[in-house]
Amino acid sequence: MSDHLDGLSLRNTPSLDISDFYVFPNADGTKTVFVLNVMRGPFSAETRYEINIDSDGDASPDIVLYTMFHPELEPGGQSFVVREVTGPQAPNRNANGHEIGKGWTNTVRAHHEGFRVFAGRAGDPFYIDGTVVTAVRTAIVNGSRLDLGDWSPEKASNAFRGNIHAIVVEVPNAFLQKPKNAGTIRAWGSIAVPLDAADGRWRQTDRAGTPLLSTMFGYNEGDEFNAARPQDDAATYGPEIHDMISRVVRVNHTHKKPEEHAERALGALLPDALRYTLGTPAAYGALNGRSLTDNAPEKIFHTILNAEVPMGLDSGDATGTVRSDFPYVSEPVA
Repeated sequence: MSDHLDGLSLRNTPSLDISDFYVFPNADGTKTVFVLNVMRGPFSAETRYEINIDSDGDASPDIVLYTMFHPELEPGGQSFVVREVTGPQAPNRNANGHEIGKGWTNTVRAHHEGFRVFAGRAGDPFYIDGTVVTAVRTAIVNGSRLDLGDWSPEKASNAFRGNIHAIVVEVPNAFLQKPKNAGTIRAWGSIAVPLDAADGRWRQTDRAGTPLLSTMFGYNEGDEFNAARPQDDAATYGPEIHDMISRVVRVNHTHKKPEEHAERALGALLPDALRYTLGTPAAYGALNGRSLTDNAPEKIFHTILNAEVPMGLDSGDATGTVRSDFPYVSEPVA
């Protein structure tokens, strides 16, 4: 539920529904790994699975790494190609870009420029307790007291055990380092489908950066948030999110100055993107990227409520065991 089951139009198309997005370094810190997960495959054809990278702090993409899949399922899986578009053309979904990798699903492929790519089934690294997240979301959306009922950590269970489909792209830091960014980027995932091939129009069906953002504030019940751009988040959603945070904090008496807390929380939540300093350890708790084992829900709960809300879960409750080397995501489970 970090971004699972998001948007009314996606409920029957799990391959267009982003479940999570991650950014973290490789083992020696010379490369950055981007992971875009969707609920289930096969991946949709004629669809852009996009990794957006902002290198100058304006929450607009300066680099887009997009993956597209062939519609036919062969014995070896689905064939795919990964391309990059940079500079002023990056936001243009009709720009073809430069190929950085290709292959078949469930097979690791390396590219001579230092890129590595993978797409295929994997264990879902996300873990969350359904009772806790429902209670927190209800309190935020309704402006009410947090009520966990008779729940206790001993009753905790992961609501999302199972497999997802992952796209993993490992990128040399030299490719991402720009004079203006001092080694810091923002990144988010998005998916776009063609509306009309003749005139080049696309529809963005989903996006994900900040974990659980759309879920916590009720935006996963519609499509408008999923179609929006991060650079517009503060103006479009900031006032409403600020009001919801200050209201729930006031009702739960978790901060003496709810308005001030809401303002600080907004800075951590918006835009809907992960901030990451290249070559450093990723830890969502420190608001620096997001590793595959991070307990992102508890960090988000605390950011919004200014209170600890333990789930009774850790990374051992996720599906499978993440790998120490590429493609990092767990093997799928039976």
